[in-house]
Amino acid sequence: MTHREGQSGPVAEQELMRLRAQISHGDAAARQALFEKISDLLLSESHQASESENTLMDEILVELIDHIEFAIRKKVAARLAEQETAPHKLLNFLMRDDIRIARPILLNGVAPTDEDLIGVISDTTSDHRQSIAGRKQVSAIISDALVGSGEIQVIVTLLDNPGAHLSPEATQSLVNSSQNVETIRAPLLARDELSPYQAHSMFWWVSSALRGSILKNFQIDDETLDQALQASVNEGVKEALADQHLASMLKTVAAGGARALSGLMAYLKGSSSAKLNANFAHLMGISEGTANKILSDAAGDALAVCCKAIEADRQQFTRLFLLIDYKRYGQNRPIGHLANVSASYDAISSQDARKTLCLWEAQELAKAA
Repeated sequence: MTHREGQSGPVAEQELMRLRAQISHGDAAARQALFEKISDLLLSESHQASESENTLMDEILVELIDHIEFAIRKKVAARLAEQETAPHKLLNFLMRDDIRIARPILLNGVAPTDEDLIGVISDTTSDHRQSIAGRKQVSAIISDALVGSGEIQVIVTLLDNPGAHLSPEATQSLVNSSQNVETIRAPLLARDELSPYQAHSMFWWVSSALRGSILKNFQIDDETLDQALQASVNEGVKEALADQHLASMLKTVAAGGARALSGLMAYLKGSSSAKLNANFAHLMGISEGTANKILSDAAGDALAVCCKAIEADRQQFTRLFLLIDYKRYGQNRPIGHLANVSASYDAISSQDARKTLCLWEAQELAKAA
């Protein structure tokens, strides 16, 4: 169907209205032929029509589409995926169609707006959401909706997508979820949006391999320590953190060095298991809450960071680790486990270890406030 020479817009609209009236009277073959004819016209590169004509054609196609076979719908969807602009009603219908039809539009289509995609996220299937998560560009508002779905595979696809943008709220939500969802931990730690503060809060529940990555890739600076301060709404805790645990703790632990290590070993040898936590906290200059987290860490990576903070050498670290391990469990674990923990010891400098210890302390006290 083309505009005849000299034919005006209103006459063309009248022709469309006539064709629309025939929908209910035609057989399946006639409906399909009409659908293909109008869609070919509407999606052709040379197509020119008024806004009202385009709207009318869009409405006719949607009225017809329930009667159109799968292969034709799939063909039209593939063409729509390549269009910078597309008939809106038809676009939204096909985005909600069988995923084999919808996928090209959801994954590669440039015509859908964020509003269109949010609608699809809210009322279609996990397969549809996963296709959206894999788009070349995913805005923060779309990511928020996908994260809100709570579907793990969709979230993993989103995190693996370098073209996806995460809002601060979505990033923090995923940090919280990662405590119970192992599969999102590694891709989340690879995201640029993740702050050192958030990464180090994940230290306590990720694998030893990922802990090494955190210690190596997320450097703790003054801004990160300040964020730990701001996490507490309690002014008294803020003052304690700033004056005692952040300002002086770095100097105290650094100056303690061999003396702190020697005292620690002597204390621990004579300590009962019941007093282990309190004695460790006292000698390290940290709160019992932080000491408990370090000593409760079955993997031992946190203890390795503490040893590096007080500048224990490899031999001293080994002795201290085995001593505390024995105090905790009543027996030594296989020596192979010590080799695994050594990766955390090697991954961090003494200065960075002290900053890490300060951050853990700040986070623990802020959480307890």
